[in-house]
Amino acid sequence: MNGKYPLRWFTVTAFGISYCEMPKSASNSIHHAITLANTNPKKVPVNFRFTFVRHPLARLVSAYIEKIQTGSAERLVPAEVYKDLPKTISITAFVDSLVNFHVDHPAHFVSNHWCPQSWIVNSAPDLDFVGCLENIKEDWQVLMDRGMGRLPHLHKTKRELGTPHTWQQMLTPQTEAKAREFYKEDFDMWPDWWN
Repeated sequence: MNGKYPLRWFTVTAFGISYCEMPKSASNSIHHAITLANTNPKKVPVNFRFTFVRHPLARLVSAYIEKIQTGSAERLVPAEVYKDLPKTISITAFVDSLVNFHVDHPAHFVSNHWCPQSWIVNSAPDLDFVGCLENIKEDWQVLMDRGMGRLPHLHKTKRELGTPHTWQQMLTPQTEAKAREFYKEDFDMWPDWWN
């Protein structure tokens, strides 16, 4: 990707902590924790910036289920790119569309729900910590050591809901290969977590 990817920051003023949003990587739970922490009126300059990332294929499938299959694509930015995307599009056709769309459009036209996480991390100035959703209990401790409370668990997992739609179940080998190529920089940036 050339240039910077648009970022959204959320700050805990009492602890001087700033979160670079990474959708589909516990972002709703992190927003909630930040909202709770911001009830403290104390203000400290930002001195710690963090984000969390998730297995790229798990994140892709999660975004596909939430934004495409359940029909919340109208909230995606830029809306004009996604408004005509049919809810019935298969994951295979969606990945094909994503890969082909990216070739012809600037990075900021790819929704932050499924853009490579490396685009966001590489655009974020001076991140002090990148945690991994798959290690969130251990990695969130870094934030608790800086004053944050426990991370709330806001959404039931697919397993808890009885609908285990994992990327391994949803992606054919050919679609997985295309998606892995699209997210190559993510896999290269964090090889110990997902390879």
